[in-house]
Amino acid sequence: MEIGGGNDFHIEPIRNWGDRPIRNLHALWDFGCGEFLPLVRPLSSNSNATIETLAVSIMREYPRKSLVQISRAQAILWANEGSFYAKKVVYNLRENTKPTDEYLRKGRALCRQRAAYAGYRLADLLNRVLAD
Repeated sequence: MEIGGGNDFHIEPIRNWGDRPIRNLHALWDFGCGEFLPLVRPLSSNSNATIETLAVSIMREYPRKSLVQISRAQAILWANEGSFYAKKVVYNLRENTKPTDEYLRKGRALCRQRAAYAGYRLADLLNRVLAD
C-alpha cells in the first residue's frame, strides 16, 4: 500500500464536528476521529476545564510507564510508528465512504494513545534541552 497525503483521500462529509464539514482523512485525524473537537477561541473557563478533563483521562488511561522508552539515537523509530499505524489503522477504509462507528472508535483510542506518548516524549525532550 502506498501512503499518500490524507488531504487527497476523500471521505463522505462529517458535518457535526465544527463549522466546516470534514471531507478528507487528514482533517478526520486532525480531529482525533472525533476525540479532539474544536473549542471556541479564546478559551473560556469551561473550555479549559474540558481540556484538563480530557488530558487527565488520557494520562490515566496511558500512564507514563506504558510508554516504551526510545533513546535519542532511536528517534527515527517514532516516525516508523506513525507509518505502521497509518498502514494498519488510518488507511483501513475505502475512499469516498463514511467511516464506520468501529473505525472511529479505534481511531479515537489510537489518537488518545498517540497524544499521551507525544506529550511524554516532548516533555522528555524539553527536560533534556533545558538541563543542558
